Amino acid sequence: MSSLDVTVVGGGGINNVIKHVGFHRFTGSDKQLIVPINNAPPSTPGQVSQLVFEFRTGGDDLRGGNDNVNILTSFSDGRTQEEDNVNHSSKWDNNSTHSVTIVLNKAVMPNQIASVRLSTTFSGGMGGDNWNMDGVKITAIGNSVNQVLTKYGAKRFAGSCRSVHGDRNLSCHR
Repeated sequence: MSSLDVTVVGGGGINNVIKHVGFHRFTGSDKQLIVPINNAPPSTPGQVSQLVFEFRTGGDDLRGGNDNVNILTSFSDGRTQEEDNVNHSSKWDNNSTHSVTIVLNKAVMPNQIASVRLSTTFSGGMGGDNWNMDGVKITAIGNSVNQVLTKYGAKRFAGSCRSVHGDRNLSCHR
């Protein structure tokens, strides 16, 4: 499936796309696609309800299919929120830029976002995927908030570095 748009149609000419999902390949082991329809949680001024990740891919693409990116956000109160397969199994070509928006389960102040972990589902090495992430910018969006939280530079995801974690600097984890 190349893409899916979920549209709300109603009286008075309402016809709005409320969710867009990119490429998804259905296979014998992947027979369904779940599309969460989340609205941003209620927030007070200064609170963040969404995180926008702008990924820049370098000279080695992200293959997609079974080779994907997951994001784990940790909060200062100990809670975590995980978003799996944020590239929706789509290939991210060499030297491309992609935005991923995560709707937080609960609105928080920007300083309550403790860290972010980016992980991949591939093993790297011969026959496995590797991915050159030239950088990622993380922006907090909310009620009167549009703030770049951090920017990370280049990281190569491979068998020896399948995930990175950090608050100010990303470091490799197996």
